[in-house]
Amino acid sequence: MRTESPNIDRADLCRRIGESWGFSVTACEFVPKGEVAFNYVVTGADGSRAFARVQETADRHELEQIYRCVDALQRVDGSNRFVAPHRRRRGGYLLPLGHFTVALFPFLSGRTAFEAPRTEPTVVQSASLIAGLHRATRTLPILPPRQEVFGNPFADTIGRLLSRVKGRWRPEFDHQRDVRKLLIDCEEEIREAERRLARLGTDVCQLKPDAMLTHGDPNWANILVDEGGAPHLIDWEDVAFGPPERDLAFFTDEFFEPFLRQYVEIRGPVRLRRSAFGYYQYRWMVQEIADWSTRLLFELPSSTEAAHAWSELTQYLPAPFDTIERGLDEVVETIHRVS
Repeated sequence: MRTESPNIDRADLCRRIGESWGFSVTACEFVPKGEVAFNYVVTGADGSRAFARVQETADRHELEQIYRCVDALQRVDGSNRFVAPHRRRRGGYLLPLGHFTVALFPFLSGRTAFEAPRTEPTVVQSASLIAGLHRATRTLPILPPRQEVFGNPFADTIGRLLSRVKGRWRPEFDHQRDVRKLLIDCEEEIREAERRLARLGTDVCQLKPDAMLTHGDPNWANILVDEGGAPHLIDWEDVAFGPPERDLAFFTDEFFEPFLRQYVEIRGPVRLRRSAFGYYQYRWMVQEIADWSTRLLFELPSSTEAAHAWSELTQYLPAPFDTIERGLDEVVETIHRVS
């Protein structure tokens, strides 16, 4: 959850959107949702609305390539269930705005599957959405810029965090003191999570799984259910070629069996591996530790953001190893039942 950045000038944002997309903005409302970007609903002179996503981007060129791929995906699919950004009048999808990057998306009225009561029909429709994404690989004219390599992309961040809390640095705020103590107390658990991630990544690499277009973060907050009940996939920043488990790992909750049955119904028989699910479960755990600790130690979150970050971090520290392993056993049992 984000609060509005004081470094974003709304008037300038609206003016630049008008210049770049030909969208004459008459109103701009900040939406305190999401974990990375600052989001706005902008209204045009004709009453139409659009969704502006403003974020700090390390690699703007790569994000342009990702959005080109998603735009091609939407065109091949022939529907709006894969929500692609609007192209700028002069080409491309991204607008530089200081050290931020702006993308403009169609506005869809509804709420995320995370916010709405999760029902089996919603789960089944979401499975069809993911299966359709994976099937589209065969007809997609533009490929994503990333390929899954099964490493630990958060190793440097974890090392930097542990060096900071164990060094001479002294926290200024209560939330920093809490995180410092938590990371020091749980250092061995963090290292064990990284070791498990490395072993599983090696195992999956040796299996040479099939690669396909994957979203990379299709959690329930990134599935928008419109007013007619149809799901739409949003937030494409983690798109890459990878195995199906890269997406399916996000759906291993109590609805996994109906989800998987529908997924297989659409895609046909597919080989799924415990090691791949394990790799993505542990990578998610390490990523959450890295991301939320970084926000609390290196950034200056508001009190609301700090409380939210702490609640997210403490889901993974102390490390829930037993819960993860039991969950993986249940995934294997479900796969056997469905197959």
